[in-house]
Amino acid sequence: MDGELTALDELVANLRRVDAVGVAIAEEALPEVLEEARRTAAAGTSPDGEPWAPKNDGGRALPNAAAAIVGRVSGVTKAVIVLTLGRPYVYHHGSKAKDKRRPILFTPANGVPQRMQDAIRRAAVRVVGRVLGGGR
Repeated sequence: MDGELTALDELVANLRRVDAVGVAIAEEALPEVLEEARRTAAAGTSPDGEPWAPKNDGGRALPNAAAAIVGRVSGVTKAVIVLTLGRPYVYHHGSKAKDKRRPILFTPANGVPQRMQDAIRRAAVRVVGRVLGGGR
């Protein structure tokens, strides 16, 4: 009976570790995902690489947009990485005016940009390796 209880305790402990893997992957990936979001904003492009429209005077639009991007992990077992954008940049990002819209963050409906997907995959490999004893 003691052996069965020990095995059951080990199973429960392993299941709890698996539940925490999603959160660990999101936390591990957050710095790289945030860096990628800031990289495209600093370049003056959408997450897909499309250049933003210049200002009315022809100058570079939103030169400090990258600094306005903040990231965090949300969730307990089903974690997500949440990127948010402060004012006034959020108005340009969501503008309905054709020549004023400057997408800064990706739109989930359009999918996660490839470089962010790659960052999440790398984080998953590292975290799963640690959980399974690979130690990376």
